[in-house]
Order: sequence, then C-alpha cells, then structure tokens
Amino acid sequence: GHKDQVESQRFNMDQMQFTADSVKDTIDQVSCLKATAQQLKVDQKKVNIDEVERMQDELQDLYDDNNEIQEILGRSYAMPDEVDDEELEAELAGLEDDMLCSNDTSYLDTALAPPSELPATKEEETDPARPE
Repeated sequence: GHKDQVESQRFNMDQMQFTADSVKDTIDQVSCLKATAQQLKVDQKKVNIDEVERMQDELQDLYDDNNEIQEILGRSYAMPDEVDDEELEAELAGLEDDMLCSNDTSYLDTALAPPSELPATKEEETDPARPE
C-alpha cells in the first residue's frame, strides 16, 4: 500500500526531473547549433569556392608535373624500353654459372689486403710544425 504509493511518487518525481534536465539540454544544444550556424555563415564568406577550386587544380598540375619529372629521371640510359624477362633470367643464370665455375679469386687479394700506406689527414698536410 503506502510503500508502493511512495515509490510511485518518487519514480514520478525522478521522471519529471529527468524531463526537465532533458529540456535544458535540448535548449543548450539548439543554442549551440544556432551559434555554430551563424559562425559557419561568417566563415564561409571568407572562402571563395572558385579560388579553392583553382588552388586544387594548381596543386594537381604540380603533382602531375612532379610525377612526370620523376618518370624522366627514372629512365634508364642503358636499358631499352622493352626488356624481355626471360632473356634477363637466362643471362643472370649464365653469369651465376660463370661465377660458380671460376676458381679465380685474385680479385679478392687487393680488396682484402691491408692498406700499405694510410692517406695523410688534412691536419698532417697543413701543419708545418709537424715533423715528416
């Protein structure tokens, strides 16, 4: 009886408070939306759509030019435009065979030998007080 009635009243009051808070939140949201819309209108007047489009076109042109330059710089002087992958693979296999069959390692002698004389440093070349 009485306990149920008090709980029902408490529930109704909680619902009313929730509704009041919800209305306040809605008013704040609408106010914020209005202020944002007004600011956007002011800011949009500062932006010229044609200017943005021109700028985008210029950037695209610059990007395209850069790609063309990179393509030109990437051209190989020694390689033909069309390379046959099978021919390249066959040539590579032949070179590998030559390397495996060759016992001549004399090219390593100079590569692995210690230097006979160290080059002079800039200080040694320019310091007259330093004995030879």
